[in-house]
Amino acid sequence: MNFVYTQTPLVQSRPYASKTGRTIHLKLENTQPSGSFKSRGLGNLVYHHHEQQQQQLDQAAKVAGEAPALPSRLHFLSSSGGNAGLAAAVAATTLGHRCTVVVPKLTKPRMRELIAQTGAEVVVHGDFWGDADRYLRETYLSGEDSAATTTADENKEKRIYCHPFDDQLVWDGYTSIIDELGQQLADHAYTQAFQTSPLGVAIEKPSAPVWPDAIICAVGGGGLYTGLVQGLLASAATDDPARPLPIMITAETDGASKLHQSLHAGHKVTLEAPSTVASSLAAFSVSDQAYAYASAAPTGAGAVKTVPVTVSDAEAVSACTVLLEKHGLVVEPACGAALAVLDRLDEVEATLANGKKLQNVVVIVCGGSAYVARDLLVN
Repeated sequence: MNFVYTQTPLVQSRPYASKTGRTIHLKLENTQPSGSFKSRGLGNLVYHHHEQQQQQLDQAAKVAGEAPALPSRLHFLSSSGGNAGLAAAVAATTLGHRCTVVVPKLTKPRMRELIAQTGAEVVVHGDFWGDADRYLRETYLSGEDSAATTTADENKEKRIYCHPFDDQLVWDGYTSIIDELGQQLADHAYTQAFQTSPLGVAIEKPSAPVWPDAIICAVGGGGLYTGLVQGLLASAATDDPARPLPIMITAETDGASKLHQSLHAGHKVTLEAPSTVASSLAAFSVSDQAYAYASAAPTGAGAVKTVPVTVSDAEAVSACTVLLEKHGLVVEPACGAALAVLDRLDEVEATLANGKKLQNVVVIVCGGSAYVARDLLVN
C-alpha cells in the first residue's frame, strides 16, 4: 500500500446471499481514490517510477557527497477508455507529476471532466481505446513502446508510458487485492466462529489465508484478472501447495467477449469492433499473459482454473441497478458484468468436475467513475 491506493472493505452481502443461497462477499474496489480498482495497478506503476527517480537522486548525491537534488517532474502518458486514465492522473498529480491522458470518443464527458479536474491534460482521439493508444504512442513516444526521454522543452522531461492493463507493475498492483482478501476472509471466519461458539470455548484465529470457492472479476484487457491469478499462485507457493485455490470466473459482455472467444478458439482472438455499453471492457484483445493464465490446464491443488462467462449488456446494467438498490453503490456496467454472473453460478457449477459447489464467492466490485445513478436508469 502507498499514497495512491488503499486497502478496501470486504463486505458480506445479505441481499445477495438471500438471492443466491450462497455466502457472497463484495470486495469494494469502487472505494479507491480514483473510484476503481485501477488505482492499484496504475497507482503502483506511477509510484514505482516516482520512487525510482528519488532513489537515483539519493544515490547520486551519496556518491558526490552532496545534498540530494530536487526531483524533476515526470510526465506520465496514459491511453484509456477512462478508468485507467483517471487512476494514472490521480496518482501522478498526487505525487506532483504531469499527466496526459488520451481517450477515445466513446469516453463519457463526465469521465473526461474528472480526469481534467486532477490537473491532467485530456486529449480525445479515435473511436476505440486502440485508436487512442496508437495516437499516444505516435505523438508522444515517437513509436516507442516503453518509457522515453525527450527534450520537448528547455528542461529534460522523462516521459513514462502507462499501459492500462499489459504491464508487470500494473499486475503487481492488483496482486495486493489477494494479499488483503486472504486476511480479510480469515478475519471474517474468526468473527463468525466467535459469534456462534458456546460461551467459554476458545476460538483460534486462522494462521493462513482463507480462500473462497470462487472469485468473480470482469475482464477488459485482462490486467485485473492477471494480477489476481498472479497473487493466488504466489500465495500457493509460500503457503500450503496442497490447498485448493479459488476458481476464477471471468465476466465479459457478449459484444466484448475476447477472452471467452479466445478460450473456445484455442488461440488469442482480436475483435474488430467491440460493441458494448460496458465501454471499459471494449479492448480489442486480452494481454498475452492473461490468455496464457486462462488457457493453462490446471494441474494439482496449487493451480487456478478459469471459467469464462458472458452476459448481455442488459444483464450488466440490471446488475448495476440491483447493487444500487441493495447496497446504495453506483458502479458502471463493466462492474455490472461481474455482478450479473451471480445469477449464473448454477451454470458454472455444472461445468465443474467432481460436483464441486461454489458456496463461498467473492465478487471484485471494480467500480468505475463514468456513471452516476441517472445513467443506469437511462440505460
